[in-house]
Amino acid sequence: MNLEEARQKIRLYRKLNEQSRSFRHKDYDHFYELYSTEDLDSVQEILTEYEQIKVSDVINPENEFFKFYGANYADKYLVERTESGFKIHFEFSDILFYELLNFFKEDIQKFIEIVPREFSFYSLGNNSYQIPYNVYQDFFTRLENEDIKEAIKFLNRTVTFSIVSDYEHISTNIYISRINDYLNYLERYNY
Repeated sequence: MNLEEARQKIRLYRKLNEQSRSFRHKDYDHFYELYSTEDLDSVQEILTEYEQIKVSDVINPENEFFKFYGANYADKYLVERTESGFKIHFEFSDILFYELLNFFKEDIQKFIEIVPREFSFYSLGNNSYQIPYNVYQDFFTRLENEDIKEAIKFLNRTVTFSIVSDYEHISTNIYISRINDYLNYLERYNY
């Protein structure tokens, strides 16, 4: 995967997760969510990449979670095209997230090393930081490493840290422990 492909996959991830779950049709018996062609029109090309990939191809069979739950759907395809759109496996969004996380992993780890040095004043303890939005934006603007910037954009776009407003103050909350948890979960997948 290159950076442009990663950006397209981030768009797909966001598209899948922006849809209101209440309006999705679900096929619980076969572990799929159904999307119309119109819902996913802008990301159809990316989806075709996953049509011949089974869940068992990407999830580590030694993972305890998969051993316990995954046996029911190991032979299911991640994406299947239908007459009216796509059947997307329940695990697909997580699989896509971890594929992207693996792509950005090295630069995310560099970012994690920078945060305590750059924002120690804004630490809440427990590897959590609440940074005034303008301070965070200034940091991001000054950051010269474009690869780390792209990793940060990925984290932002996949809700691993958040921008919060209390009507008077806007801040960026960064939860290093949560990001580390996600990095540790990479072992569940075959990347």
